[in-house]
Amino acid sequence: MGLKSPDTAAAFGCSECHDVLDGRRQRQTELSMVSLEAAFRSAVGHAHEILRSMDLLAAATATTHNCGGQ
Repeated sequence: MGLKSPDTAAAFGCSECHDVLDGRRQRQTELSMVSLEAAFRSAVGHAHEILRSMDLLAAATATTHNCGGQ
């Protein structure tokens, strides 16, 4: 059983991308895990920008959550 990430570790995306990130679907061989994780962290940051612009997320949240990155 996997761990549930906090709601602030979410990004907007399609179900196919979600399945790849969750390991239910195999990622394309030309897409490394490092670049997949980098793309996800970028998408989380973009989602935070959108949510902050709608006053749905506090500004400090983006700097206090690691989202699994190193």
